[in-house]
Amino acid sequence: MGNPEYDTNPRMLIVLFKNAVENRYEVAEQSNSFILIPDSPTMTEPFKSVKIKNGSLWLDFEQWYSAGSWGTTEASYKFKYLNGEFVLIGADKTESMRNTGATETRSYNFLTNRMSVTTGNFAGKAKPKTRWKTFKIKEMKTFRTFKEPFSWEIEPDYFL
Repeated sequence: MGNPEYDTNPRMLIVLFKNAVENRYEVAEQSNSFILIPDSPTMTEPFKSVKIKNGSLWLDFEQWYSAGSWGTTEASYKFKYLNGEFVLIGADKTESMRNTGATETRSYNFLTNRMSVTTGNFAGKAKPKTRWKTFKIKEMKTFRTFKEPFSWEIEPDYFL
């Protein structure tokens, strides 16, 4: 039922900016909680990738268990360096049910307060349907205020 040993050591995310004048790197941001670790021997590695695209920092994660859950989740968080801190400007989250094939993807744009919700089925049983809506948040999340993926209750009973 999973790996007999798995790594639960804490992880850090450190973003460095190059100081061209002094030809050295300086810490722009550090998070000791945003990079998740497996919480069970049946969980796959949750941290998938980091990339810089169009001046934004993208962090990708998944929640997938080989036993104990029918559901799987993938999420991407997009941060932009604004006014001296990394601000969450967008996020995508896809939830899938392995037993039925049902999928739902929510894509949030925090700069426009618009989101899309796409429902479908990865087994090809239904054509995907997308609807758009607006949403309100109290304040923009940053690395300092958004501690870890899948922990922000952005809608009632829905965690991003």
